[in-house]
Amino acid sequence: MGVHLEINNIYRIGKTEPNKIRPVVVSLTTTWKKHLILRNRSNLQEGVYIKEDYPKEITEKQRGRSTSLSNLSKN
Repeated sequence: MGVHLEINNIYRIGKTEPNKIRPVVVSLTTTWKKHLILRNRSNLQEGVYIKEDYPKEITEKQRGRSTSLSNLSKN
């Protein structure tokens, strides 16, 4: 991407298993850098994916909103 990143922490999650790719969690020093990476994720090489990780409470809240929206669209 041509951007100098300031990485705070990086580690893999999950158990090591043969023929299984484990996700990597990267913590950046600033939110600005995170938004810069997320905006440019379409420029990454094939097979590399970036997904934002939210706390469990936020994920459940978003999941509840999406189901209620789908219920509204069905009616």
